[in-house]
Amino acid sequence: MFLIAGLDGKSELFASKEFKHCPHCNNTTQWRVTKNTNYISLFFIKVLPVKSKYFHHCSICNYGFEVNDSEFLRLKLEKIS
Repeated sequence: MFLIAGLDGKSELFASKEFKHCPHCNNTTQWRVTKNTNYISLFFIKVLPVKSKYFHHCSICNYGFEVNDSEFLRLKLEKIS
């Protein structure tokens, strides 16, 4: 029997409710919130989510930091395609 299994990732980008000043690029913009989820995949099909990480980052230079899930829910506004 031949079985192909592994880890696969998915990233979703959301607009943030906040306009913040970025200390890295010195711009004030509407920051982005990203949700990165790792999945166990079976035959290249995502089967089971393993863990998720959330990041709040500058839309210009991508400088940012990790946030927890409650902060992510507070910050996210709408999904960006």
